[in-house]
Amino acid sequence: MPNQQGLMAARIKRAIAKLQEPPIIFVGDSITALAPLPEAINGVPVVNAGIGGADTSIDFPSIIAGRFMARLIVVALGTNDVAYPNPEGFADRYSHLLARLQPLTDRMVLVSVPTRATYDVTAVNEIIRAQGLPVVTLGELEKTGDGIHLTAAAYEQWTKAILGGAS
Repeated sequence: MPNQQGLMAARIKRAIAKLQEPPIIFVGDSITALAPLPEAINGVPVVNAGIGGADTSIDFPSIIAGRFMARLIVVALGTNDVAYPNPEGFADRYSHLLARLQPLTDRMVLVSVPTRATYDVTAVNEIIRAQGLPVVTLGELEKTGDGIHLTAAAYEQWTKAILGGAS
């Protein structure tokens, strides 16, 4: 894990260690890390476990394991996997990650990858939908100049869609 990702993982572990009750955990990449998530949803603490540059190979189960099972884990990964030329590799990594996250919660919701102009996200989103878990489907969201990260208005849509799908 690169140094910056290691620092982010340590921050997440510290946040989870301070909790006094089971949280809702958002696992994801920089899109998740930058999201304006609330501190709590219906009184349940929220942990933003977004890590910039993260893909499905990051060991999120080790990072988010705490003394409580999560009330809900929202998995918003795949954007950094889209560039891989091998969708089957993504399917294996994604399924393996979900299997390792499952013992940490009774409820998991998956989030599709927002449409990107640079890469076709169709195969990745089909793999996400094929997991047999609830999926929040995101379509085209307005991106910043880098073509990946979301504008403030798009983050409002992203957050509203995910919070609606997670409730």
